This record gives sequence, C-alpha cells and structure tokens, in this order.
Amino acid sequence: MGQCIALYIAGSLEFTVVMRANWQVEVEKALARLDEMPEDDLERNLADSETETDASTEQLQP
Repeated sequence: MGQCIALYIAGSLEFTVVMRANWQVEVEKALARLDEMPEDDLERNLADSETETDASTEQLQP
C-alpha cells in the first residue's frame, strides 16, 4: 500500500514539473542544439565510425 502511495506522489510531482515547463522555450533550445553541429563535424564523425568498424572487422579476420 505504501508503494502505491509513493508512486502516486512521484507521478504527480513529475506531471507538475512537465506541465509547468515552458515548452516553447524548450523546443527552441532543442532546435538550437540540433543546429550547433555543422555538417563538417557530422561527416567527420561518420568517417571516424566507419574507420572503427573497418578496424574491428580486420581484427576478426584470421
């Protein structure tokens, strides 16, 4: 019974936090974070991950 009450209280607090958030500001922050990574960094990260994959494949071959 105590766990049910605790979960109800925790859920209510989480709901309150979510409802009080300024979602317009949060969406703008998220979009700004997405725009921070230039295309060059994205391409470099993709190239790095391909290099790591190639290296791990070479280790598996006899």
